[in-house]
Amino acid sequence: MDKKVVSVTKFLTFNYVLNPPSSTMAGEHNYFIENKKGEILGYVNFYKPWNKYVFTPNITITTIFDIQCLQAITSFMRDLKK
Repeated sequence: MDKKVVSVTKFLTFNYVLNPPSSTMAGEHNYFIENKKGEILGYVNFYKPWNKYVFTPNITITTIFDIQCLQAITSFMRDLKK
């Protein structure tokens, strides 16, 4: 999967998926968030029923977020709206 780094914080890297691995993924997980180890912590995508961006945690690993991480994710999603 090709990706483009769009934002980096102290603990998180926000990536944009350039070429989704399948047509079923297109439009679903446009952005994903990695920790410093390169583990995917979750996804940010546009959720049509709510007409806004949402964060979906990766359920295949245990994820724990403190207030700084949650604020970074919120800030990233706010910037997508602009």
